[in-house]
Amino acid sequence: MAENGSTVAEDTQTAPQQNTPSEEMIAEATNGTTTGNGESNVKQDENQPEAATSDQKNGGKAEEEQIENLSAMIRQLSAGTDAVKIKSKSKRLSRVYRLTPDLQYVAWFPSRKSEIRRRISIESIREVRKGRGTQFLQSAATDIPETLCMTIIHGTKYAQLNLAMKTQQDRDAWATALTSLVKISHSEEMKSEARDRWLKQMFEQADVNHDGTLSMKEIQKLLKRLNINFSNREIKKRFKEADTDKSGGLDLKEFSALFKELATRPEIVSLFTKYASSRDFMTVEDLRNFMIGEQHAAPSVQMCEGFIETYEPIEEVKSRKQMSVDGFSLFLLGSEGNVFLNSCSHITQDMDQPLSHYFINSSHNTYLMEDQLRGPSSIEAYIRAMRKGCRCVELDCWDGDNGEPVIYHGHTLTSKILFKDVIEAIKEHAFATSEYPMILSIENHCSVKQQDVMAKYMTDILGDLLYKDTRDESRSMLPSPNDFKRKILVKGKKLPSEQEDDGDVSEDDEAADLPKEGEQTDGAEKKKTGSIKRSEKKKIKLSKTLSQCINYVQSVHFKSFEKSFESGKCWQMSSFGESKANSYSKDKCMHFVQYNKRQLSRTYPAGTRVDSSNYNPMPMWCAGCQIVALNFQTDCDEMDVNRGMFLQNGGCGYVLKPYVLRDGYGIFDAKAKEEIPGVIPKHYTIRIISGQSLPKPGNVEGEIIDPYVKLEVHGIPADNYICRTRTIQDNGFNPVWNQTFDFRCLFPNLAVLRFKVMDEDKLSADDFIGQFSLPVSCLAPGYRHVHLLLPSGEKLEQATLFIHVTVEQEDNVIYKKFCGIDNGLDKIRHLRKYPTLAPLNILVIDAPMLGRSGDIRLACDLKEDYDFTLLQFKIACGYNAVAGIQECLITMLLYSKVQCEIEISKKGGVLIIKPNCQDVSTVMRNVITAFNELNDAIAGTLKRTDECVANLTQAMETCKSEFKVVEDSMKNLDDKKSLQVALDFTRNMRTFDMYVRGLTQQKEDASRVLKKMEEMLQVEEATM
Repeated sequence: MAENGSTVAEDTQTAPQQNTPSEEMIAEATNGTTTGNGESNVKQDENQPEAATSDQKNGGKAEEEQIENLSAMIRQLSAGTDAVKIKSKSKRLSRVYRLTPDLQYVAWFPSRKSEIRRRISIESIREVRKGRGTQFLQSAATDIPETLCMTIIHGTKYAQLNLAMKTQQDRDAWATALTSLVKISHSEEMKSEARDRWLKQMFEQADVNHDGTLSMKEIQKLLKRLNINFSNREIKKRFKEADTDKSGGLDLKEFSALFKELATRPEIVSLFTKYASSRDFMTVEDLRNFMIGEQHAAPSVQMCEGFIETYEPIEEVKSRKQMSVDGFSLFLLGSEGNVFLNSCSHITQDMDQPLSHYFINSSHNTYLMEDQLRGPSSIEAYIRAMRKGCRCVELDCWDGDNGEPVIYHGHTLTSKILFKDVIEAIKEHAFATSEYPMILSIENHCSVKQQDVMAKYMTDILGDLLYKDTRDESRSMLPSPNDFKRKILVKGKKLPSEQEDDGDVSEDDEAADLPKEGEQTDGAEKKKTGSIKRSEKKKIKLSKTLSQCINYVQSVHFKSFEKSFESGKCWQMSSFGESKANSYSKDKCMHFVQYNKRQLSRTYPAGTRVDSSNYNPMPMWCAGCQIVALNFQTDCDEMDVNRGMFLQNGGCGYVLKPYVLRDGYGIFDAKAKEEIPGVIPKHYTIRIISGQSLPKPGNVEGEIIDPYVKLEVHGIPADNYICRTRTIQDNGFNPVWNQTFDFRCLFPNLAVLRFKVMDEDKLSADDFIGQFSLPVSCLAPGYRHVHLLLPSGEKLEQATLFIHVTVEQEDNVIYKKFCGIDNGLDKIRHLRKYPTLAPLNILVIDAPMLGRSGDIRLACDLKEDYDFTLLQFKIACGYNAVAGIQECLITMLLYSKVQCEIEISKKGGVLIIKPNCQDVSTVMRNVITAFNELNDAIAGTLKRTDECVANLTQAMETCKSEFKVVEDSMKNLDDKKSLQVALDFTRNMRTFDMYVRGLTQQKEDASRVLKKMEEMLQVEEATM
């Protein structure tokens, strides 16, 4: 019996014979688990001393000690430790827990379950929590010291393994070792071994009688489960060929060989053969040529050697710095072959802009696990949302028993959780995935007494994490995410600063947005039917202490855009229900955009969505709304788009809005169809080549699937696009489509692309297989794999699409037609369309702007001449637009040795090439022409950019200083004349700005190109 009288059950089953991991395996597992400065990547207790890092020697010693400690822990845990599995307050099971010899699973015994069901894969572990860190343990383990408790959260459904260890040392060893092993399991090296681990798992599941081999019948069932459609005759033939020892069954090695033979992909082999200098292997240079020629990347030789070291599975081939077709396949399945651009997985955006200039990943009614009427409320919902990157959570606060405020969906049957417990969870998990500010959106329905309790909990529990500084009311714009790094902001109503006591404010209540009896909803306006009048918002008393927790995110009632433009403060924000937000984003989008440049806005689902369904966030983003709150507990198309949007910028939960949504001197119209001033459209070509290991819906038994792929672009109305492939019958294992789709994106920086795989069903609705969504701007060019996800956003094991992506700016599409033809540059110049500046009939604006029309034409000439000649030179040398200038120069010099020697000279700062032979080939002539035209463009850029940029900048500054005469038009967009003035001013200013920024960057680029040319060609001012 336990101390409280609960039963601790024991099983009489004997323990299985244990093997321990080899020293080599332990060394491999612990290698790289510390950072270069000696700091451990394993989360330590707050009271543990940090490793000494004052100098390199002590840092190295600390690192060695940490690795040795981790190795010792793994040895200990592989031998097994006693623990109690907590099933309920009264039911607890004594078990021995251990790491399996391959360090891939946590297993336990005794148990009546099969071996597969009494273990958890390390890769599936989502989180390891020490203490009573779950609601379950807080109620079921009150008699057990918190220092002994821990929870392993795993799987796509967030299953919990709640344990009590015998000692705190055991508990800490498990937490530290598992955290490290989970991190290692997600490394690129382990990802490259994922298929072998998956095959082993499939093998074990198919081995019904657990004899270590698969019979013909078991193979037939497994192949069907894997969506491999072979006749029984073909399966028998393959089985016989794979059964090399003629035992009548396939062991794991034989099964793996059979699967890999079946999984050989002709499209990968063909691509490999195209670049491999020998039949069977790629060299480092071959791999680099592939990256330049196909992937639009130019990695160094050292980087390519690293790719081989990471992905090549055959040691002998790896030692020769070569790559086999298997290694090439794994390479394309790794991060370097991912459709999601590698750079987007890091924080690369400017985080010093005002907070209103960012989209913020946000949750609605975060506490709910299910529907809005009867569903359970849970601390786990907050933890999951925060760990998924959410940076704004909602707390619906009401008076609770015993003076303890609670959180639940008021006036419903949803369960209640303590406000205090939620704040403690927020403290623990707010910065688990991002260091940027967490916003607590408080919906306050509490009495003053319990509001004081709320304020005390936030102040005491959050401590220094809570942003408590008095706001600077002289500010015209909000502070930045960097200013609020690792700080928690509270959003709510605030009393006037001069008020000394509690005071009245309007109650926060989303339910107030629901239509009342006698009303109907028409967009954002509520129209009366009959004589029933809408009541005013209810007033509540606001605690002075709670009010003091509010600073830069103050909730105010929204009156009108005009009132906000006239007297709104940057720290004042309003919330908009779905209906009102949709109406404003549709009918007053330009007003909404202007409002959102200075002030935050929050949108939330309609109260009628009692099933916790979601609305489309894209129209709100198009209007510049920052906090577009969704029901995170509901997996749906809208949540897929939201996840896709916030994948970028390292998944930190903050995405910098496109420039035209935050520019202080212009407006934005989401209804644009042909052109957005200041934005360069792009053309996208996506070829859906094939699919791999597409499972049955829900992995249930049934017929082999009939898959098709659907492409969706979500953006401004002009960019919305949907298409689909044909259906492939009876093949989920390796379907081949080879279908190409083209689309133009007018505003690529505000678009999300979604790949969706479906199983066609002629008798009912098509079934969902998997999807992946990402920002269009993060789409990687070349041959790429799309790693499909479950509806929950979790990885769909081994399921991928293989595609080819081409991304081109509109100008490049035109330029390519004239590259390599006689007088191509002259023909491009003849077709050139110069930007036109619109007169506003306002002298102080028109004079400086229209007076610089000549500079605009010059800027256009400099920009387009350089862009065209650079592209022309790269194409002449056999490369694409992203190739480095070094590769092109090497090719040019190679041509000169093989075809015709060249004479290189420099006159007046311009490099010039002349052929040194009479018979010049067409290829060589094109290279020489392209080189000379490029150098003319470089010289023009370096000579004339500074004066041109200075003139344009001066004109812009003059117009900004006179902005007051245009600002009223920006605020009166309902008037046609004012709107036209605002549109013309926007177009002119963004044209100036585009050329100023473009030419400044171009000059830097041209300087680098010229320097590289001079270094490689070793040319000085004198003739060579």
